[in-house]
Amino acid sequence: MPWIKKGWIALHRAAADLGFGKVPPFYQDRLFGLACLSGIGFWAWLLTASGAYSRGFDAANLFALLSFVFWQPFIEELVFRGYLQGVLCRSSIGEPKWMGVTLANLLTTVVFASAHLFRHPLSWVGGILLVSLVLGSFRDRYASVYPCIVLHCYYNAGYFLAAGAL
Repeated sequence: MPWIKKGWIALHRAAADLGFGKVPPFYQDRLFGLACLSGIGFWAWLLTASGAYSRGFDAANLFALLSFVFWQPFIEELVFRGYLQGVLCRSSIGEPKWMGVTLANLLTTVVFASAHLFRHPLSWVGGILLVSLVLGSFRDRYASVYPCIVLHCYYNAGYFLAAGAL
């Protein structure tokens, strides 16, 4: 049954294109540790920039927690860093870098931040842009979406817990 083998190869190739190949040891990277540590500043900035907006989260709401901390980051990273940035990286604009940031990362960041403007205050744009550039840098660095998903979940969890504590 050669069609099964061809289908399996196509599925494997599509998963790799989305950044779901082998899991790189990103957790051992000092930059990854620094990105985690910077989450504290990110949460403080978002809480300050959002004011009363942050009080809308209920830390006791399990469904909101699961959605905000796990499902939304997973889906967003799959769409933005996995698909969009992956496609852009494979095109001719994927290689050029400006201060270490690829054009693919920059374009994905603009689209990512724009998508968040429909549900979040305009004051969040700076934080979302910065975080998106960090996530995109890890996508470029490891050709993987795994570090992006982990960091995005981490950032959302910290913010959710901090906002729920208000």
